[in-house]
Amino acid sequence: MMLNRSTHRTNLPQAAPDHPRDNAGLAVCRLRRLRVPEHGFLSMLLIVFGIASLAANGCGGGSGEEAAETSASNGGSPAASRQPDQNNSQTPTDLTGKSDAISIVLNRSPNDQISTRIELRGLSRLELHALKQAKFHQDQWKQFLTVSVAVDGTLPLPPMLGDYRIENETLLFEPRYPLSPGVSYRAVYNPAHLPGAAESDRQVVTQEFSIPKTPSKPTTLVTHVYPSRNTLPENQLKFYLHFSAPMSRGEAYQQIHLFEDSGKEVDYPFLRLDEELWDNSGTRFTLLIDPGRIKQGLKPREDVGPVLEKGKSYTLAIDREWLDAQGNPLKEPFRKQFKVTEPDVTQPNHQRWKLSIPGAGTTEPLVVIFSESLDQGMLERVLVVTDSAGQPLTGEIEVDQQETRWQFRLDQPWRPGEFFLVAESVLEDLAGNSFARLFEEELDKFEQIQRKLTIKTVSRKFVVKTTDGS
Repeated sequence: MMLNRSTHRTNLPQAAPDHPRDNAGLAVCRLRRLRVPEHGFLSMLLIVFGIASLAANGCGGGSGEEAAETSASNGGSPAASRQPDQNNSQTPTDLTGKSDAISIVLNRSPNDQISTRIELRGLSRLELHALKQAKFHQDQWKQFLTVSVAVDGTLPLPPMLGDYRIENETLLFEPRYPLSPGVSYRAVYNPAHLPGAAESDRQVVTQEFSIPKTPSKPTTLVTHVYPSRNTLPENQLKFYLHFSAPMSRGEAYQQIHLFEDSGKEVDYPFLRLDEELWDNSGTRFTLLIDPGRIKQGLKPREDVGPVLEKGKSYTLAIDREWLDAQGNPLKEPFRKQFKVTEPDVTQPNHQRWKLSIPGAGTTEPLVVIFSESLDQGMLERVLVVTDSAGQPLTGEIEVDQQETRWQFRLDQPWRPGEFFLVAESVLEDLAGNSFARLFEEELDKFEQIQRKLTIKTVSRKFVVKTTDGS
């Protein structure tokens, strides 16, 4: 049973570590084509989330002569940040035939299930010297040696993130995240991008490979999908998908579907980012509805219509075939049914919030009732309680009642005095409307995104009193 509740520990104002700070840069580039600004609802990506460049495709452990299971349940720690164990011998597995002595090899330390790398062997010293002198940037390396998730019958997925370097006359690619057992990968060497390629007679070398997984019983479940309510506005902006264990990366958009009540699948309802929006633990995925089909007047909406329509019912479906980080499918599929109401075109209003104030000396929570459902992920990060000096207090946050109630339980008994409930101006409702501006309005003002926001926070003062009212 899916509980309509989320609990979060806070030691604000530091951002929670489980927030996807990752794909904002690429997301902004993609959204700029739709004339979406880099603030407001994208504050989730740029202002609140931060940017740490999370990998899109899932990557990491392999094996030597016998490829072994590699767990990606290490909290998303980038493999690229680790140095290979220089004291352990590397056990290569040649995964392809050779073309002019070129070979692609999967290599890992036998004592390290995480440090995995793909090696391109057979380049001449002259070619290696040319590569060093060329000083390729990341995109050029990806064109020269591309490693991606292999998906048959569909458009190729974007290259995985990772580090390239030349070592011991070998070009190395170290994926930023562990390879997922049971997922197929494709490595392509394209000599056309080699400096001086016009004089090269080398051929393209392509190899597909996978990391076998140890058979085990599927246990991973979808635990929550937010918003939790079953009625959503026509301009609903995003969903948060929570899993009970870390998931594989790179196949999210193939495993999530939106169906009309008639059973017809909605075509391309979601914004497909090259780098999926996962939190650091790999257990929360942020799914954005295509903004180009939300905003009135934009070409995608004019050409194919809105994703959601008032009065219709829909089902958000998550396939059981989606693999977790251990390479196992989900224990069961997930379905969320909801009905669509009129679009939300109003901004949140903190003056309409109702506060239930605890008494001095008690450990009762501060309870805040909102006038509408707000963004669940943001409620755990951008709403804080401060003392009269503006210092954030530490305690436990709980969000429930379809994201209309927020509770803050202080770590110690409340003392008498003045306190403030402070929300960052980027806090949004379900349609991406924030205290700073309407979602529709901010799209119209794309050309003015460099303008400094004048609203940073909004706040409500409350007074904690003793039993005698003092």
